[in-house]
Amino acid sequence: MRNSMVDVAKYISKFSPKEVKHFFDNAKAFKKCSKFTCLLSPKQGEFARILIITPRASGNSPERNLVKRRLRALFYQYKLYEKPYDCAVILKPHGCDASYAALKNLIVKIGQCT
Repeated sequence: MRNSMVDVAKYISKFSPKEVKHFFDNAKAFKKCSKFTCLLSPKQGEFARILIITPRASGNSPERNLVKRRLRALFYQYKLYEKPYDCAVILKPHGCDASYAALKNLIVKIGQCT
């Protein structure tokens, strides 16, 4: 993968099963709340990525997809792909009820913890 902006945007949330296993083997909890849990792990590639896990219990498909789109956009907007770690956000039941402001605060806190 080249490190161009197009590649970053295209692969910002793509993980192979092997990469997911490596992520969870090295992950440390960063933030836990009633809506989601955030984990951080050293990045594996040229740029950091975000892994978003939305179980069915967290809401219906359109709600889960909205949260995923928002998190990917915020991750890209705040240039967290330049940070030295990959991030995972795991939604809990009723996690899709999280507001845009709550998701933005999470991404900003992740960006500040270097």
